Amino acid sequence: MIPAWGNDNTYLCLSPLCFLEASKNLLEALRLLARTLDMHNAEAGTPFTNHALEYEKHLNFFKQIEDFADSYAIWYKFEHEVHLDILMANVLFNWQQYTSRGDIILQSYHTIMDNRKMSGLADHGGSVYWANTLWLITVYTNTEHWEERKV
Repeated sequence: MIPAWGNDNTYLCLSPLCFLEASKNLLEALRLLARTLDMHNAEAGTPFTNHALEYEKHLNFFKQIEDFADSYAIWYKFEHEVHLDILMANVLFNWQQYTSRGDIILQSYHTIMDNRKMSGLADHGGSVYWANTLWLITVYTNTEHWEERKV
């Protein structure tokens, strides 16, 4: 993704539609690799973590988010962090933990936006600012509840 769209640490690198397309391509690549590794590990008798299965669960979680495209800027950092955990650190997908963190992010976003509307404040290019603010809220309020399960 990086050569085609730039830095993938920010949601600005991909539109929601391009994110879905890139994610589907990554999933297909992981499936191809999984078939190859599965055959190799079966011959060697070693255990194997199927990243394709974990990433597919991960992707399905994010695709079902209400107002997927509208809230994309808000949840992208969370998605990026946990997708790297799956691919690099062998962290298993956990629906309950994803839901817990996702709910905090989206509820915080809706609360902030409602308060801004009620106070009459304009959004001065605030999507990036609010995405970063919400990310900090999520990290500090939920860090102790985020238990990684590694294989």
